Amino acid sequence: MNLITLEAQNNFPHEDISDSNAEILEMLLQNQTIHESSHKSAEAASILYKMGHQTLLTASQIEPELSQSDALSHGISTYEAISALVHPNVDAEVHDSITIHPHLKMAYMALRYNFDDETERVYSYFGENLPRMRQIVETSAERFHKRPREYAIIGAALAHQIDINASR
Repeated sequence: MNLITLEAQNNFPHEDISDSNAEILEMLLQNQTIHESSHKSAEAASILYKMGHQTLLTASQIEPELSQSDALSHGISTYEAISALVHPNVDAEVHDSITIHPHLKMAYMALRYNFDDETERVYSYFGENLPRMRQIVETSAERFHKRPREYAIIGAALAHQIDINASR
């Protein structure tokens, strides 16, 4: 019996998902139970993810009942789920300390006062530098959840940016 296993990516979030992990993740994250449990695990292990998720949704100023808000949240959740699956050992100094607050504030301010420019910037960066991650998020949003893929990608890209800034 062959088990499907993901390889640990200790350099995550500073590198894209490997080809082999991308194939597995694209399949796994089509399952809502796996998606939700991986997302919950990420937020349970990381204050950065838990607080970052809410910060990004609040700062976006998108009405919660709109499909764009749902897609943005789905993208954030997908990024966090991927993180939990390929990099399960979080760095306490990055994810659970007082040092996360400046990064959350910076993201909040950038979105609150410059939403279009900031989302365009992270969307472009994500697509150019993390094509496998982008494909996973896009597939999950489009095929399984029927959410607007651009907003899902923006959500994942914003979560990635906070993660990168906090881990510097």
